Amino acid sequence: MKTGAPYQKAVSGVKLNAMMMHEEPFHRAGKTGRSALLLAVLIILGTLFFSGCANRDGWGLVLWTVKGTDIKAGSVVPIYLKSNIMKEYVIGAPDGSNQRYEVPLWQVERFSTRSKAAARAKEFGDLLHVYLIATRDGLPVREKPQNTAKRVYRLHENELVKALKMVEGEKVFTGSQELAGSWYEVLTMDGTKGYVFSNTMRLMDESQGEMLPVKAAQTNQELVSAIFARTWRPEYYAAMIENDTVDLDAFSLRFGLFADAINQQIRIELPQFSKVFQYSSITQDGSWIVFGSTDLRILLESADSLLVSWAPDSGTGDLAAPQKAASADSPTQPLEWRTGATAYRFLAISDDLRSLIRAEETRQSEALKTFFAAVSSFAPGLQAGSAVEFSSPDAGTLSLWPSGLFTWKGAGNLQAGFLPAELNDNTAVTGQAVFGLRLSDDIKLLFQGGFSLYPENGGKRSDYLYRLNSQGMILAKAVTPGTDVIITRVDKRLGTVALNFKYR
Repeated sequence: MKTGAPYQKAVSGVKLNAMMMHEEPFHRAGKTGRSALLLAVLIILGTLFFSGCANRDGWGLVLWTVKGTDIKAGSVVPIYLKSNIMKEYVIGAPDGSNQRYEVPLWQVERFSTRSKAAARAKEFGDLLHVYLIATRDGLPVREKPQNTAKRVYRLHENELVKALKMVEGEKVFTGSQELAGSWYEVLTMDGTKGYVFSNTMRLMDESQGEMLPVKAAQTNQELVSAIFARTWRPEYYAAMIENDTVDLDAFSLRFGLFADAINQQIRIELPQFSKVFQYSSITQDGSWIVFGSTDLRILLESADSLLVSWAPDSGTGDLAAPQKAASADSPTQPLEWRTGATAYRFLAISDDLRSLIRAEETRQSEALKTFFAAVSSFAPGLQAGSAVEFSSPDAGTLSLWPSGLFTWKGAGNLQAGFLPAELNDNTAVTGQAVFGLRLSDDIKLLFQGGFSLYPENGGKRSDYLYRLNSQGMILAKAVTPGTDVIITRVDKRLGTVALNFKYR
């Protein structure tokens, strides 16, 4: 038994050129017809260029009113594109405007000519604009106009079906009493065709007034399954992978959206955000999947993209119609992750994340070796394989080990904010030093590299830029980047600090 809900999406004429078009076979012309054919093609292309419109792929009769538009059931519209992959038509408006809409295939009957579509509309007669409305929950749509026939769809109270035609069917009784009513062939909210008996339905003529508000059909299980069938990763993963700028603080197997149908949980893990949504039910509000007893709502934008909102009482708000690309060269605007955000986009990533993480760990290990090799060239008297120490009266002593450990003690009188937050005159901070910060081209002109200090007590990460010389190291505090990874700024308020090699 199938359920669903109709939908439509406005698209620009530019977008059509970036989509997979439905093309008819091209037959090669003979020599005598080639010139004429070429001329005809040029005329057609010229017409398309100056009119700004795409070729029609036929004409359609709208079977179900396109929600949110003036395109009512019974309208004859041009069809510009058919996508068998998305199972959609791209149609135009009946008034000839340039607006385009994506609608499911079931919502439109296709014809080769406008006259054939108009003739089909006449066949509907008085039912062209008629819907039937279920008066109670659970009413069946059956495979045949028989009360004992297989149920193919279950209606909710106040749910609409589109009347296609009145048909002959078996009589319906309650006890020995025959019920008044007629059998109708109908179309449901997900494109299922079947038959209903009108005794428990009421008719509504859309041409006589506005469409009544109705409850959504049962949740589209294909959408729900798509959410639960995959692990979804933060959108910024795609940029990190494409640009080879994986940051292990933000790129981890623990970040993403994880759906657990058995325990009825959706868990979202992001940098500085972690929450488990324990839902009680799954329903549908338009194209959004709604998780009962929580603020969570999920929109499946495409087969590989989810838009997720967890703002209290958000409804769909501005997220209901996220800005789409105008063309293949203008992708959907990414959502920059920030602390306190209540919406984000997640993607299905096909790359092997473990391999990418291992590659980044290897790169950082090589950066650590590069640092110690450079130290040896500037201070050959230092013992190989041991810690290198840098010190100054103000900055105390910073010790770095080839294993990646660090100790910083004797903070002295450095300006507040330069040192790790946990360090003061009377303490020593130990932890992990990770080399390999990525620097912008401008920063590379001033510094050789960078490293991050992670205090072992779980304190906040601090990023530093360094430049080695024969005396020691010039150190500057970097402004820690977000998920764009690359260091582009030095904290100029704090200046630079010179630390000298300390020989034992």
